[in-house]
Amino acid sequence: MRLFYLTLVLTLIAAHSFANEITIKTDPIKLEKYDCTQANVIYLPTDFARPFIISKKDLKQLKSNKIHHVDLVYTSYKEAADFDQIGLNERKLEELKKLLPQINSDKPVISQYEQTGATIRSDAKAMFHGFVIHYGKDLTWQSKSEFFTSIQVPFSTIKINNETGGRVEYYTGSSIEIEPLAVVNKDGASIEGDYELYYREFRTQAEFIMSGLPMTLDENGIEKQFNSVGMYEIRAKKNGEEVFLKDDVIVNFQTTEILPDVSFFKMSEDGHWDAEFELDYDETDITFEEGSKYTLYSNEMLGKQVKLSKFRPAFKFGDVTFEGYSRIADKTKIDERQFYAILSSQSWRVFKALYDDKSSPLVDWVSDVNSEIKGMLLSREKSVDFIEMVLEFPIESIDKTDNEDGSTSYSVGDIGEKPGLRNLLGDEKIPPSPGLIRGLQSRGFGVFNCDQTRRIVEPLALSPTYFDEETGKQLEELYVASIVDLDMNAAFSFHPNHLVVNGNLNAKLVLFTRSKEIYIFDQSDFAKINTNENNVAMQLKNITGEVKNTRDLQKILNL
Repeated sequence: MRLFYLTLVLTLIAAHSFANEITIKTDPIKLEKYDCTQANVIYLPTDFARPFIISKKDLKQLKSNKIHHVDLVYTSYKEAADFDQIGLNERKLEELKKLLPQINSDKPVISQYEQTGATIRSDAKAMFHGFVIHYGKDLTWQSKSEFFTSIQVPFSTIKINNETGGRVEYYTGSSIEIEPLAVVNKDGASIEGDYELYYREFRTQAEFIMSGLPMTLDENGIEKQFNSVGMYEIRAKKNGEEVFLKDDVIVNFQTTEILPDVSFFKMSEDGHWDAEFELDYDETDITFEEGSKYTLYSNEMLGKQVKLSKFRPAFKFGDVTFEGYSRIADKTKIDERQFYAILSSQSWRVFKALYDDKSSPLVDWVSDVNSEIKGMLLSREKSVDFIEMVLEFPIESIDKTDNEDGSTSYSVGDIGEKPGLRNLLGDEKIPPSPGLIRGLQSRGFGVFNCDQTRRIVEPLALSPTYFDEETGKQLEELYVASIVDLDMNAAFSFHPNHLVVNGNLNAKLVLFTRSKEIYIFDQSDFAKINTNENNVAMQLKNITGEVKNTRDLQKILNL
């Protein structure tokens, strides 16, 4: 079949007024020969003085996609010592912006690749010179969130009367306080009667991935990454119509970990984060009697009994550390048989539901139960049983079985959907809780973030080609790749053809195709990568059938 090409006359295309905003931002990546085998690319040769040409088919393909990256490829071979390669590259880029005005609006990353393998003219002429266009679907946070809707954390909803306002609690221990008449319609008039409040939190790497939210921040021209202690999204509607805040909503947020230098951020609808203020936690040492302290332990990893994120607070039971949202503290030197435990609001509700039934074995495991501080003395011998029965799970997941011998058995069933928001009664005070940040002023509905910011350590750029490890076939129709940095509580999204990872390669990769196939590249696989090569072949495992929600993915990530 004959291919018809459209040759564009450059002088007839008006350059956009902002065309000069796009520049070559990186130093050249030097390699012996450029060899791109990736999917979703278009080649634009620029050999010598020949004009750019692009097929109608390629133009149509680009029009329905976004240009994410452009590789400018040339050789280091020079016939004249004073040859101005930098100037030539800049002129070529200006010609490209005129040929493809879409470049100006998409604002892709421009990378230079300098081929060093040619020492004579014939070798240089045989190598590819020109642009390689990497394209794909738009990766705004809204489009990614829509893509992941069926498997991301769902909103919890509750009706709030605008005349009275309200205070509601989320299952993690976070709570939301809304003043009377705080909500208005698009015209600024107060809402009459009830409206629906929508709230959800993102706390784990899998939840970050499927939220679609960006986890990078431009700070004075320097790109930094978030290390998150939790995000939340809060919205409201009346009869399906979006409503707005006149007065700030107060959120008392239960974080996943206590870290220094954490700030509060709000995201604009175009995906940019703005820092609001630095955060202060509740006190983490609580004294109940003279000389006795309850000490918080965090970031300890345990691989048995309770398998939860290492980025959630961890607490010490004697010589064993357990992890989870629940707040457990170890009272030093009580005795060898028991210690004092302090529960989160969520775990306290589970505990009380079981403890109030006097046939529960919990009655024999605990003593000195104190409802004011949600604390109790707990038998060390029964600590693992206590954790499996009470911590982290909502009441609905506790199965009670009446045995034939008259005894009662309790077990943790399938956690199912996480419980939603509940009304708090009266002016009940929020008890002290390690990791709780009180009084976050949410100025308007939207997405908010409690995070540290860090610069990426020794970034390593990779241009992978992906293969199904079982079939050996190259993966095409790629959508988005997410890097999970194992040194942080975060996940970073990239167009699949260009990744940036921490130089120590302590990471995992989750890849999604447009047809919503899900693949994983493990930490052990990253360890085998030749870091001297930019283009790498990755053999990925298909995990599509194993992932129905974020908890499934977090379990597969083994975090």
